[in-house]
Amino acid sequence: MSYIRKTGKHWQCLIRIKDHPNLSKTFKKHEDAKRWSIETELKIRREDAVPNPVLSIRRPKKGEPRNRRLTEVELSLLIRGNHTTEVMRTIMQIMLETGMRSGEVVRISHDHLKGRTLHIPITKTVPRTIPLTQKGLDLIKNAELPFNTTVDAIGKKFAKICKKYKIKDAVPHDLRHNSLSDFMRVKNLNVPETMLIAGHKDPRMLLRIYNNLQVEHVAEKLK
Repeated sequence: MSYIRKTGKHWQCLIRIKDHPNLSKTFKKHEDAKRWSIETELKIRREDAVPNPVLSIRRPKKGEPRNRRLTEVELSLLIRGNHTTEVMRTIMQIMLETGMRSGEVVRISHDHLKGRTLHIPITKTVPRTIPLTQKGLDLIKNAELPFNTTVDAIGKKFAKICKKYKIKDAVPHDLRHNSLSDFMRVKNLNVPETMLIAGHKDPRMLLRIYNNLQVEHVAEKLK
């Protein structure tokens, strides 16, 4: 709402609108004050009617973290099936034994081995050195490294294999999820120990996996 009042020889216009700062301006003529009040009030109300496109932008919500765990039957088909090549078989087994990402596996070499540990120089986060199971160590020692393939090629071959075996909603990264789950479920590693292998900076992902495993364990006891 606007108000016009005379102050000495001038006319002062005041505009007060809810949720907006008060505005005022002084004019020599009453008609100038009246014109300014109408134009200014209309402008403010138009701006209120049209949402600010910048303020309306909201950061998209993060999707639910993927929680796919391959079953023993699915793993048996992937690793032992006739449609799986030797190279893919070795890559998948290394991912299961080490918890490495496919992009890390394709870059390893025998020079990265030191005793029972493997140095991973190129990672999604920072370079790390991980301990190896005996099976993981044997797989890497006996593999022809570096693998003559790419992450994209692994993804396509994995999808093709899954289609052959009728395995649905599976991606190579699920092998890493299985591996990290088994480090806690089978090897009884705690979250900080598993973080050392996974290369996670944030423990929340592993805590979620750990909590899910605890629920499954209790459910087994209730049978």
